[in-house]
Amino acid sequence: MSLSELYSNSTSVSDFCESYFEYFSSKLRDAKLIQSCSDVLNTLTTISGDGGRIYFCGNGGSASTANHFAADIGNNTRSDGYPAMITESLCSNEALVTAIGNDYGYSKLFVRQLEDKLSSRDCVVAISASGNSPNVLEAISFAKELGATTIGLTGFDGGKLRDLADINFHAPFEKGEYGPVEDYHLMLNHFIVSTLRLQRLGHP
Repeated sequence: MSLSELYSNSTSVSDFCESYFEYFSSKLRDAKLIQSCSDVLNTLTTISGDGGRIYFCGNGGSASTANHFAADIGNNTRSDGYPAMITESLCSNEALVTAIGNDYGYSKLFVRQLEDKLSSRDCVVAISASGNSPNVLEAISFAKELGATTIGLTGFDGGKLRDLADINFHAPFEKGEYGPVEDYHLMLNHFIVSTLRLQRLGHP
């Protein structure tokens, strides 16, 4: 059942609120979703431990998530005895992003940045609810050609990104349900940061 159907069947805002959170939480019990959380965490930990950098990219709300991811992982997982995880959001430099868009086209926003810095030991995390954003797909294709690790964060049917990325975290919501998809992507961020912080403080 979609969010629009839940809303149509609700008798009040409170009723819809209850249905909304039940709908949201029911998706969390998906075994594939749980496994992909672990896969993403282990991959980012390995990349960082081997001296690699982690790059994030996305558009709109996913650009905000990319910035959030890069900031949280780069800053909030520091601890004694562990090197900092080197992260960068390819969305954060407004002057650079608009210059690339103006001079080379919107589809080149991310790949133009990666051409100057990406190595085979790095990882590119591409965030796209539809999985079909051209600039995101170009970035992932370039990363794969170079031999870098690729991770996709998708929603809806996953689009082209779902099969293109080496690892995919898929938020299983209906087409157009951007809010829940973006919430899931941020939940993955906070799961990773919380887990790393606990591990680095000496907890199992």
